[in-house]
Amino acid sequence: MRRNVMVVVGLAALVGGCGMFSAHSDAIEEAAGQTFTAQRLADIMTSIKGPMQFDVKTGAVITRLWTDMTLFAQAAAANKLTADSSLVADAMWPTIIQATAARWMDSVVVHKSKVTDAMIDSAYKADQVRAVEHVLVAVDSTAPKEDKDKARKKAERFLAQLKAGASFAQLAHDSTDDPGSKADSGWYGLKPKATWDPPFGNALWALKPGEISGVVAGRFGFHIVRRPSDAESARFWRDSLTRATAGPIQSAYLNELNTTYNVKLDAAALPHMRASLDDLEGHENDHTALSTFNGGSFTTGDFIHWARAATSDPIRGTDQLAAFKAGPDSNFVGLLKYFTQVALLIKEADKNHVGLTPDEWKQMETAFAAAVDTIKMNMGLTPAVLDPKASAHDRSRAAAERVDGFFNDLLAQKAQPRPLPGMLSATLRSREKTRFNAVALQHGIDLAKAKHSADSLKASGPGGAVAPPPAAPSGMKPAPGGPPIGGAAPPPPAPPKKP
Repeated sequence: MRRNVMVVVGLAALVGGCGMFSAHSDAIEEAAGQTFTAQRLADIMTSIKGPMQFDVKTGAVITRLWTDMTLFAQAAAANKLTADSSLVADAMWPTIIQATAARWMDSVVVHKSKVTDAMIDSAYKADQVRAVEHVLVAVDSTAPKEDKDKARKKAERFLAQLKAGASFAQLAHDSTDDPGSKADSGWYGLKPKATWDPPFGNALWALKPGEISGVVAGRFGFHIVRRPSDAESARFWRDSLTRATAGPIQSAYLNELNTTYNVKLDAAALPHMRASLDDLEGHENDHTALSTFNGGSFTTGDFIHWARAATSDPIRGTDQLAAFKAGPDSNFVGLLKYFTQVALLIKEADKNHVGLTPDEWKQMETAFAAAVDTIKMNMGLTPAVLDPKASAHDRSRAAAERVDGFFNDLLAQKAQPRPLPGMLSATLRSREKTRFNAVALQHGIDLAKAKHSADSLKASGPGGAVAPPPAAPSGMKPAPGGPPIGGAAPPPPAPPKKP
């Protein structure tokens, strides 16, 4: 019944640093003691095979990617990417805010819903959907016969243990090969029969409450299926019936908050929001109120903060910003109402001491650490490269070399750029002063144009014809278009069930 409080991903941030330096410098951007020069930009732009736009937009994308990777690599070299609570809170604040708001809304829905035991009993007896607990021994349908026989025998051993009195929940938790139900001891919630692989569904619908099937061969392997009792199924029925009433409850509660907090949208909010997207950095600390409510306001700086949350991908960022700015006024009004509602939900959650549990914090820290480790591996920032016994200077130099090597790998299509998790890019930028030079950026683009023209002339044959270039490497070309504007990105298609 979780309410969709996902941030609209049609926002993106402009490329830029935290300040300007001498227009006579050849440095486009300085970050964490490293410098990205006009010549380096020109070398990268002219090394990309295939169609290339030698313009500010493309140069800015490459610069932004270099800065993100440099800040990340230098932070790794200085051992500043440990998943401490402060770094995780700063880097993952959009996720934390949305999860907290959703948790509070869930609690409101549960408190206000009118699901009774009689309603649960009636729905259970209708028998249109069933919950299930199962154990899977996975084997591919195309596997050799000996592999299938081995998997079946393993399932038969499990069945014998269950018949001898073993705990179904414990066995499923410890031994099932189904990742979709393992964490909940083999349980899946309410689903109609047609949802499941036919052999699985037929076996489940043949069972009486509390009964266990034999070994069932299906598309994903061999199952042991258990139909829960009505008492065991009650938690799924209560949750399902509560979700069915969630929409009206949520709408009524949000309207109630608007009245209680006396929410007002400023008449000048729309033009101010549009103008702020032309200069994100100039408005990051802008306290102009876009909406007001009792005890607070949602400011332009807050709006920019959320805009930064949609800037994790340096390649798509400017395209997303352009698409959003071209959208209708209703998109901006909808965003302002939405962000104001989130702010009110957080106030209510804080007042009622609702937040992430210790387990949820641990999961977030673990996920953050895993994302950081993945990017380290992607960039080749291994312990051997960042030798902890080496001096800080040597580790910094090794990290800079890996950033250069990473760009070379991109050009050779041996690597793909990965966005930094959450708000880590903005967090690192706020902790490490960066300096950007627009004049040097244009100089780099001019150098690239001149080299491209010279190379094209040299490559032309006696007749002046130039062979068509190969396709641009996928790791460097901007993605076409942007996500839908005015709402959250559509969720990815659900993977097939592995019942």
